[in-house]
Amino acid sequence: MAGTIDVIVPCYGQTGHTIRFLKSFTTHKPHGTRLVLVDNGTPEREFERILPFLDELPEKLVIRNSENLGFVQATNQGLQVSTADFVVLQNNDTEIYDGCYQSLRCCLEDNPKTGVVGAVSSPCGSWVSLDRLLRIYPELKKVPGLMEAHHSYRAHLLRFGMSDVSKVVAGMVPFFCVMLRSSTVNNAGLLSEDYGVGLGDDDDYCALLRHLGYEVRLDLSTYVFHNHRTTFKSLYTEEQIHSMQRTNMKTFLGKWRAKK
Repeated sequence: MAGTIDVIVPCYGQTGHTIRFLKSFTTHKPHGTRLVLVDNGTPEREFERILPFLDELPEKLVIRNSENLGFVQATNQGLQVSTADFVVLQNNDTEIYDGCYQSLRCCLEDNPKTGVVGAVSSPCGSWVSLDRLLRIYPELKKVPGLMEAHHSYRAHLLRFGMSDVSKVVAGMVPFFCVMLRSSTVNNAGLLSEDYGVGLGDDDDYCALLRHLGYEVRLDLSTYVFHNHRTTFKSLYTEEQIHSMQRTNMKTFLGKWRAKK
């Protein structure tokens, strides 16, 4: 399977999560995959903790900002320097498992109309968390012990005759781990910075892709552990997060209602 991959990971503090991600990335990334780490002003002493793990990666690009520019701007910095055939947008509070990026890439290659493909998440507040998807997709219910499979999720699906199962979705896939073709990014452009530091930018980009004629897909055979908004929760209160969500949803609706 040909095609290089750039994995863009913004981070700010939360070094323990970044280290866990880097360990999983080093173990499970396929050949031809480069890490593009965009650090949003993590204090030097804290950032130094991840250097030994970065040293284990021969293919990497590290961008360091002097201040926290937010998730959206950091992601766009990574997109602007990406040179790979495929690009993954990923949170630093995630962990990948064997076959993750290969499965997402297969989904794009098998479905030429797809603009972005997302992964299944560990139980959290997202609609793509496995506990919720078991209620949405009957085929998942037929696989016993799926909630406990965790590290061996994909292999567990294969044992029960399921592989490369993807679904077109009418809404969005959350951008904690998604893959796009670089040609799609060239066509659609960067994430919208109308959403400040984040929250709603992934809804917006999925709406944009659909507006341009692409499909949005969820790959049910790719599972990524996600701690869910650890950086946001370290910087903002729950009320502040909800307030940003409400403001950004108004921005989203005002922008996309007129285009339907």
